Amino acid sequence: MGECGGEVVAADGLRAAEQAGCRLTPEITGKPVRAFRLIDGFGGTMTKKGSRKMKVFLGGTCNESDWRNRIIPMLEVGFFNPVVDDWTPDCMAEELRQREECDVCLYVITPKMTGVYSVAEVIDDSNKRPARTVFVRLRDDGDEKFTDGQWKSLGAVAQMVERNGGTAFDSLKSAALHINAQLA
Repeated sequence: MGECGGEVVAADGLRAAEQAGCRLTPEITGKPVRAFRLIDGFGGTMTKKGSRKMKVFLGGTCNESDWRNRIIPMLEVGFFNPVVDDWTPDCMAEELRQREECDVCLYVITPKMTGVYSVAEVIDDSNKRPARTVFVRLRDDGDEKFTDGQWKSLGAVAQMVERNGGTAFDSLKSAALHINAQLA
C-alpha cells in the first residue's frame, strides 16, 4: 500500500485490533492521522473477534476543514480518509477503489469548500450506491458560513440525494448516529 492506500481503524477499532494481537503502524500524512495499516496481512478493519468491520469513506470538503477530526471519534466503525498532502493519479485511483469498497460513502460539505467535485461525487454515488450514500451539509465551519443562497442550493442537493435513495443530514452527530446504527 502506498501513500494513498491503507485500511483504517477508528479509535475503538484500534484497541480491538491490538487486543486481537495485530501489530499496527501509523501512516501520517500531514496533520490528521490518515490510516493505521494492519501488518499481519488481514485485508480489512479488525474487530475484537477478528471479523471484518464496516468502513466509511470520508469524502467532501478539504481545505483545512476539521470536520473529519470531529466525526472520527463519533464513529464506531473503520474509515478511509482520502486527504493527502500531494494529490497524485495513484491517490485518485485509490480513492475510487475505496468508494467502491467502503460500506458507506459519507460526503460532508462545509463553507471551506472551494471546488464542486465533492457535490458531483455525492450525486454520482447516490445514483450508483444509494443505500450506501450519506450527505451532510454543515452551515458553519470555523469562522466561515454559507450564504443563504448557498445553503438553499445545498438543501436542494440534499433533497436530490434523498430522492435517489441516499440519506442527508445537517449535523455530523446525526450522520454518525445513522452510520453507527447500521452496525446493528
